[in-house]
Amino acid sequence: MLPADNAGLGLARALAVAIELKADKKLEGATILPMSAAQLVLPGDTLTRGQAGNVESRRRIEIRIRRRNASLSP
Repeated sequence: MLPADNAGLGLARALAVAIELKADKKLEGATILPMSAAQLVLPGDTLTRGQAGNVESRRRIEIRIRRRNASLSP
């Protein structure tokens, strides 16, 4: 992945961390989801108002780890 902007860079970082987590045997059987919405979500999980700027507190990645469920077929 070759990021072209800050959002892409955040996603590339999240992906790199997710790859490392997937290699951990303790997380075998888990779904690991790399995410990046730092430019849209403020600390405290509130959305921005679209203000631009280089806001250091919004430079972060998110990784979600979920247990895999059994198949949901009917």
